[in-house]
Amino acid sequence: MARQTIKYWQDRPARDHGDWLEGEGEGDWLKGYKKSQSHPHRRLIIGAILSCGEVDSVVEAGCNCGPNLAFIRDELKIPENSLAGIDASEKAIAFGKRELPEADLRVGDMKKLPWRDGVFSIALADASLMYCDDEESRVVLKELIRVSRKAIIIVDRIKGNDFIWGRDYGELLGELGYEVEAWKLGEADWPTSRGWQQDGFLWLARKK
Repeated sequence: MARQTIKYWQDRPARDHGDWLEGEGEGDWLKGYKKSQSHPHRRLIIGAILSCGEVDSVVEAGCNCGPNLAFIRDELKIPENSLAGIDASEKAIAFGKRELPEADLRVGDMKKLPWRDGVFSIALADASLMYCDDEESRVVLKELIRVSRKAIIIVDRIKGNDFIWGRDYGELLGELGYEVEAWKLGEADWPTSRGWQQDGFLWLARKK
């Protein structure tokens, strides 16, 4: 089966179909991701973070150009220098650094996070683990566990297709010793995607 890979994101040209620019044809996909900062599913992420009590820092695996991190900064008033992210795309990180100059944004592999143990309150992966096979996803989860103190938030799909992997992250994180809550995404959370409405979830996993 033909799957999208990390190489796709590494090599993706700037002039490509805009993932978040519905109906606008080809365009700058990075500007599309910036435009998506106010997308309704990000409100679920904010709610999950708020439910964790005091949070002073967040890291995102597969952050693209940082729309989640910028939204977290604006909504929760977490300082930029307490936000971090990693992505395989040099273009995305370069774009993100212009928007979040004080955040710790790095090009790299989310299976090998370059931060020390327990340095962040929350670790986040939003629609990024779907590009990892089963073995890779377990490695990423263990890295998210390693760098976070309080909780992990995953937004992803429970079912895959020819282009992405899907899985039950609640079950996986439960096996790894976490207490997990799950929220099913609906039309209000992802108005333009039937796939996300049918199969999308947010999992909040707290350390026991």
